[in-house]
Amino acid sequence: MPMIVRLRLRALNDHHLGPAHGEYTHAAFLTLVARADAALATTLHDAQGGRPFTAGMIGGWGRDGHCAVRAGQTVSWQVSLLRDDVAASVCGALAALPTDEEGHIRIGAGRFALESSSNRPMDGGQVATFDDLLAEGTRQADCTTVNLAFVTPLAFSLGEQKWGGKRIELWPLPSLVFGSLVRRWAQYAPPECALLPDLRDWIERTVLTERYDVQTVAITGSKGPQLGCIGTVSYRAMGRVSEPRDPYREQWQTLAAFAAYSAIGYRTTMGWGQVHRLPPASDQVGRARRRQHGTTSMLERVPS
Repeated sequence: MPMIVRLRLRALNDHHLGPAHGEYTHAAFLTLVARADAALATTLHDAQGGRPFTAGMIGGWGRDGHCAVRAGQTVSWQVSLLRDDVAASVCGALAALPTDEEGHIRIGAGRFALESSSNRPMDGGQVATFDDLLAEGTRQADCTTVNLAFVTPLAFSLGEQKWGGKRIELWPLPSLVFGSLVRRWAQYAPPECALLPDLRDWIERTVLTERYDVQTVAITGSKGPQLGCIGTVSYRAMGRVSEPRDPYREQWQTLAAFAAYSAIGYRTTMGWGQVHRLPPASDQVGRARRRQHGTTSMLERVPS
């Protein structure tokens, strides 16, 4: 089942992490998995296509991606897990990790001791089954907007092109954002939780960008300079809220709930494409209706 684990790490030395340090958190995650299951770590490293985890950046992206850390400072690190065997290995490795320098986690030039880890919402973590996420979509069925904050760089790889290079798209079009989520869902959800086969077509026809506040960011990693975007975007599904509830709108809302676990776009295993869902600013009627019927959503129950 999808799981977000929030780790609290204590720095053991002074160091600086640059905007591309997601490459280091990726390596640290695989090293952590290897402590419990070396074969699984190798499989995850060598896998082609989507991988069942994301490794966030230390403390999130911040204003510019730079992170200066002092010895003794406590920082947060978030990883999300989409497959049960990966979750079991990570949780097992964390449970066996000494909470002192002997069990340090190395991220770039930084060494960290584990202070705590949790998937509980009160500690910043989260866990949900795919059925839970489908039910969340049903609870949000009368909401016609999805507001997302892209808190680390976001970009989409559209593959090799005839002109001889790989096309990278920076703009968070609805078809790219939700298409990425549809693919990840299809890869990891059980067959009984399959989405509607023409959901992507519905998104293409129905969902538009209503408001946005995004900016381009450039970071330099091991593969040279790379571009992404960060900021907030509000998406709207056109048409009236119908009765009975529209299954397409329900599953679109399910994808929005799934985004926090899955991340969006490419390089998600290196901290890119991390997403926070923002409350719908103009959905007072829908929220009142859900409270009246006792069906408040995950978004309304858990503070962001």
